[in-house]
Amino acid sequence: MQPWLLLLGVLALTVHLLGVDDALAFNRQLIEQGEIWRLVTCHLSHLNTTHLLENLAGLLLISVLCGTQYSTLAWLGITLFSATLIGSALFLINTSVEWYLGLSGLLHGFLVVGSTMQLYRKESSAIAWGVLLATALKVMYEQKFGPVPGSEQVMGGTVIVDSHLYGAIAGFVSALWLIGVRATRENR
Repeated sequence: MQPWLLLLGVLALTVHLLGVDDALAFNRQLIEQGEIWRLVTCHLSHLNTTHLLENLAGLLLISVLCGTQYSTLAWLGITLFSATLIGSALFLINTSVEWYLGLSGLLHGFLVVGSTMQLYRKESSAIAWGVLLATALKVMYEQKFGPVPGSEQVMGGTVIVDSHLYGAIAGFVSALWLIGVRATRENR
């Protein structure tokens, strides 16, 4: 497993086991009072153990599918950029969202950046196309109809589907950035 993805999972697990999820969650009122770190730390917080385990399973799947594609520094950059974009978009665009937490927005971004880069490098193209298509269809479904049926019941809370959209956008922008970096290196 890629060290950064493992650390991300351990951080989320630690936050939950310490019972400090609320202290790091997206809370509009507290962000407006200056606690802007919550735009990023909200992704480490979870509603309950089921929510955490679902997200950790997704993180493990992503680690298997594309975890070794990037260095720890690249994964850190992708994560910080995506977390900041998702949190900021929820704050600035979704003004009715008062509270948010979880890794799912980041996970959608990781799937997009991983599969896009595999396609760019012409590796595992059938799997990459499948993951990219499934992610796009899921995000489009959620934008049209709301959360996937049963997801809120399993998680025990409201799914903020726009976090998945913003995560996918962040993943695509991250892929463009990585393609640009690689092109620049190749042209030297």
